[in-house]
Amino acid sequence: MLAFKKWRRRRISQKAFPEPWLKIIEENVPFYKNLPDEDKKELQRHILIFISEKYFEGCGGLKITDQIKVTIATQACILLLHRKTDYYPGLSSILVHPQAYVAHMTEHLPGGVVTEGLDVRLGESWHRGSVVLSWDDVRCGAADIHDGHNVVFHEFAHQLEDSGARGDSTLAFRNRSGYIYPYPLSRQKTGAFKVDSSPYVKAVGTEGARRATGVPTATPYTLAGLR
Repeated sequence: MLAFKKWRRRRISQKAFPEPWLKIIEENVPFYKNLPDEDKKELQRHILIFISEKYFEGCGGLKITDQIKVTIATQACILLLHRKTDYYPGLSSILVHPQAYVAHMTEHLPGGVVTEGLDVRLGESWHRGSVVLSWDDVRCGAADIHDGHNVVFHEFAHQLEDSGARGDSTLAFRNRSGYIYPYPLSRQKTGAFKVDSSPYVKAVGTEGARRATGVPTATPYTLAGLR
């Protein structure tokens, strides 16, 4: 089974990258143009495999198009560059809402208190099976990579963490106290340390170090923007 999966992925990755998909990337994911040519080719291979293996489902009346699939896949796969990976092995489907959506929330507070209510969300990552995204926020995050807000990076970082680094060569995801963020194409020095051969993902192992880098502090796995 493993041999067949490797053979299938190798076959898919050797296909020509569709020209309409490339146009979508160039229009919707502007930081793509800053990647070195070798990384662009690697990213295209990852995208071909990712889209062939993951199921996209529209919610709230949204019809899934190549634009939606390619825009999401490009950002999810930027986190896979320069690393051995199993393409988010715990993930089978991506659910896409037209915009921010409302979900039921249960919160367990100290003293055994449980509160319930509704929560407006831009995205979420389920431990097994699915990532949920707001299409409006997917587009906004890709369009302005300098604002430090990218819902695809954020939710797919959770997927890498939840996989326990299964099939992934990045040690950062095996340490739940770590903080990760993509760090490409920026020569500014920070207090972060590099965890593997990828120039696109770095980890900050302590709260103090995380603050020194200026990484947004919303959650342990908030991802700062490509520059």
